[in-house]
Amino acid sequence: MPGKRELAARALSLGGLVQALGAMRSAVFRDLRVLAYHRVLPDLDEERYPGDIELVSALQPEFDWQMAYVAHRFRPVTCEQVISALDGGAPLPRRAVMVTFDDGFCDNFHLAWPVLQRHRLPAIFFLATDFLDRQVPFWFDRLVQLLLLLRNDRLHLEALDQTLEPSSSVATRRMQAANLLRQLKRVPDAVRCSVMQELERQANAAGVGGAPSADPLASPLQWQQVREMARDGMEFGSHTVTHPVLTRLGGAAPLARELGLSRQRIAHETGRSVTALAYPVGGRDAVDEQVLQATAEAGYRLAFTYQPGVNRMPAPPRLMLKRLHVERYTTRALFAAALELPVQFGR
Repeated sequence: MPGKRELAARALSLGGLVQALGAMRSAVFRDLRVLAYHRVLPDLDEERYPGDIELVSALQPEFDWQMAYVAHRFRPVTCEQVISALDGGAPLPRRAVMVTFDDGFCDNFHLAWPVLQRHRLPAIFFLATDFLDRQVPFWFDRLVQLLLLLRNDRLHLEALDQTLEPSSSVATRRMQAANLLRQLKRVPDAVRCSVMQELERQANAAGVGGAPSADPLASPLQWQQVREMARDGMEFGSHTVTHPVLTRLGGAAPLARELGLSRQRIAHETGRSVTALAYPVGGRDAVDEQVLQATAEAGYRLAFTYQPGVNRMPAPPRLMLKRLHVERYTTRALFAAALELPVQFGR
C-alpha cells in the first residue's frame, strides 16, 4: 500500500498543482537541490537479483523520464558553478539542481550517461578509486552477493562473534545481509575488513568464492570510461579509496590517505582538479569534526552527505550539503513532488 507521502504526492500531481506550488516556492526561495543516485539498470527481477538491491536507484526508462523532467522544469548546474557562487561569483539560477552518482558502477557509463547526453544534462560521479584500480566488486555489494551464494551454509563471523544460520529464503538472506551491513557501518573499519575477509574465506571453502556476479553491470567503471565521460563534460569527485565510514577509521593518517589518494588518483586519470567529495554512507554518524577538518585540509571545496534535504542559498554549509534520494520505488509523482517541494517531500 502506498504511504502518506506517496498519496499526498499523487493528490498534488492532479491538475499540475505540485508544479504550481513549486513555482511559487521558487519565487521566494533560492535553493540548490542535489539528486543522489547509485545505479541505473535496464530491468530488474528482484527475486533473482544477485547483489544489493537497495543500490538500484532507477530502471533506465524511469531515469530517462526523471532526467526529462529535470531538463524541462529545472536549471542543472555543475560543481564549478556551485563553487563560484559560494565564492561570491554569479549566483546560481533559481531552481538549480545537481545530478550525482555514488560509487562508480559501470552501469553509470552504459545506461545513465547516454540518458544524460540525450537530455544535455551535466552530472558528477563520485568514485571509490581502489575498486576501479583493482576491478573488484564494491565491498557492500560483494557482501550481499556472498550471503546469497552461501544460503545453505552456517556462517560464523569471528570478528563480530556472530553466527548467521543457513536459509534457502532469498528474503531472509537479504534481511541478514541488510542487518550485517548496518553493523559493519558502526564498527571500527578494521573489523569491517576482517568480516569481509572471513566471508571470502568461507566462500572459497564452499567453492563459490570465485563465482562472478550474475550482474555484469555491477562491475566498477574502468578508467578509460571515466576519461571518455570526462571529455564529454561529466564531472568526477572522490568517494574515497576503499569506501570506509570515515569516522570509523581510527586516526588522522588513514583519514588523510582515503581523502588524499582518491583525489590524486582521479585528477591523474581525468587531467582535472577534483574539488568535490561524497562521504561514504554519509549519514549523521559518518561525518564529525575531525572528518570535516580533514576534508578541508585535503583540498575539497564541496562535500556531500547522504542526509536528506535541500540546500538554502546563498550560504549553505559547503562541506555538509544535503541530497534528495532517488530509489527504485520512487514513483513519478513522488519524484516531481520531491523536486518541487523538497522540504515536504524530499528524503
